[in-house]
Amino acid sequence: MVRSILGVGAVILGLLAGLPDDAVAQSKKTKVEQGTAQDYYYMAQVKSFTGQLISFDDSTKTMTVRYTFSEWVPNPNYNAKAAGNQYAHLVQHQNQLTQHQNRLAAEMQHAAASKNPKQAAPHLRNAQHEMGQIAHIQNLIGMDMAKLTNVNPNNLPFKAKEHQKDFDLDMQAAVVYRKMFLPQEYDDTGNLKTYTKEKIAELKGKDPNPKGSYSAVASEYHPGQTVGVYLTPPPKKTSSSSSSSSSTEDNKDAKKSPAEDDGGTPKPTVRMLVIMQDGNLAAAPTVDKKKKN
Repeated sequence: MVRSILGVGAVILGLLAGLPDDAVAQSKKTKVEQGTAQDYYYMAQVKSFTGQLISFDDSTKTMTVRYTFSEWVPNPNYNAKAAGNQYAHLVQHQNQLTQHQNRLAAEMQHAAASKNPKQAAPHLRNAQHEMGQIAHIQNLIGMDMAKLTNVNPNNLPFKAKEHQKDFDLDMQAAVVYRKMFLPQEYDDTGNLKTYTKEKIAELKGKDPNPKGSYSAVASEYHPGQTVGVYLTPPPKKTSSSSSSSSSTEDNKDAKKSPAEDDGGTPKPTVRMLVIMQDGNLAAAPTVDKKKKN
């Protein structure tokens, strides 16, 4: 049976990653949430993102990264009469957003009530379409909000809400470690060392990807750093696997892939981790999820 998936209107990863800073009103304290099945599902559609490293373990090839982003939500204090018709376009976006959110909720409810993966498949495809439409409308709202001039900032149809979410991800066995800066080293006299062209070329390696990056090792990673996370989506389930025998489907003792969360949702895996900026966040305590009740 397909597990009930997330709450209606859950935020979609990366919707507003490209919004201008001045268009996003950030709160002083943002509650850190755990990534949901829907968030991981959407994450699997993207190739990379930038976040804050919370925990890192090279021996088990596991990591936790915190992603901060914003979404546009309707302003409950918006006074349409006082605003007149100047926000007619944004109000239209609001109606479209509500419609697609309702459709997404309905499709996810149908998928959760499905008796088998084959029955749930069309609803999940429709849900994916609705998520794409929501992301598109959010981007349109962001662009329109950024263009507004000579308006009352306290009476806008939308406001930006910041989110912080933690994502537990597995790194691939051959994960690539890179960094965007050279370490500062000093000689015996305390003077800063300079790198020769040959040494720089050696540190960049034969395939300096991403451009301008250098080779890194696991010991250079620590909590608080800003990292670029490059992903490989989970393998798609074949039609044969979805129509497998009920005995296989109902086997409760079957082993889960390490790239799946507790709800069985496939997760993308990390193929490359790039240090973008150093940080000083205190190390997060290690939690053995197997021992949790």
